[in-house]
Amino acid sequence: NGTVWAFNTHTGTVEWKQANLRARGLSAPEHHAKALVVADKLGYIHFLSHQDGHFLARTYADRSGVIAQPIVDGDRVYVYTRSG
Repeated sequence: NGTVWAFNTHTGTVEWKQANLRARGLSAPEHHAKALVVADKLGYIHFLSHQDGHFLARTYADRSGVIAQPIVDGDRVYVYTRSG
């Protein structure tokens, strides 16, 4: 449904959730050194805090929409859109 959840890997309890991306057709998340990265079908890339899920940044990639999980390579984030 577009809610991003973070769970404690030792206890299974919820650490945080970000519910402000509902109905955006999110990709699978990818870990970046500074943020958790998700993209959406509207063409936006969202950077969320690892600690509490708040928005750190958002950038626009392409109006055709992102269709795959972002790829992180060092400090770079790559996304694949419908228009290639």
